[in-house]
Amino acid sequence: MGTENRNKLKNLIQAWPPGVVATYPWLKKYHVYQELTARYLKSGWIERIGTGAFQRAGDKIDWPGVVFTLQEHLKLTVHIGARSAIELRGFSHFVRFKNQVTLYGEPNTKLPKWCLKINFQTTQLKFITAHLFKNNDTALSKYQIHGFDLTISPLERAILELLWQVPQKYSYTEAAYIMENLTTLRPNVVQTLLEQCRSIKAKRLFLHLATKCNHSWLKKVNLEKVDLGSGPRKIDNGSCFDKTYQLYVPESQLNEGQE
Repeated sequence: MGTENRNKLKNLIQAWPPGVVATYPWLKKYHVYQELTARYLKSGWIERIGTGAFQRAGDKIDWPGVVFTLQEHLKLTVHIGARSAIELRGFSHFVRFKNQVTLYGEPNTKLPKWCLKINFQTTQLKFITAHLFKNNDTALSKYQIHGFDLTISPLERAILELLWQVPQKYSYTEAAYIMENLTTLRPNVVQTLLEQCRSIKAKRLFLHLATKCNHSWLKKVNLEKVDLGSGPRKIDNGSCFDKTYQLYVPESQLNEGQE
């Protein structure tokens, strides 16, 4: 290997964080093109993990490094949301662990095939496309997970993403249990998200559960600015009717006193 290529390899390894997947667009930033990549592969300096995806020799790739690559190297508009975001933000004491991290993206977003085929030790990545909010990046923020700064939903957005999937993925009871513990949501963020949210069902269910839990932050939300649609909605085979939010919901401890 010539001096120039050795220097390129040295610079590459110094810039390549452990646990992160490298892709061709990122390698090109360090003047490592396909021919040179092939040489590094043959020499055993790097290893292929999928089409156009590589790891440092002997490295162990876990899901945070993959998400970091998708967000920072490939610049894909994906984020961690719903129950995964709630759990990762420290609420795992009441969230049922599923060994799954869910990524959300716009309907036209496509992930590279290699990222969903990697066999992590304990966790599986799942990808869902949705256009739940008028602005896809509403309220998203960075959150450090295993040393990586990843884009993730705050609790206020994560619970709406979860409620959007009731009852298809999450049960009403599970959603109620999670909402019961969300005592510190920020009213201004809730306001923005409710105004931006496209799902009438998710918004009504959010307000129904927050009211039943008697959360103090709800009093600071101006519902006159929130579009709740018209006509009743039904969650699963719900038989308990919430007159305020025109919502039929299943029976639960949170429904006591409803007609």
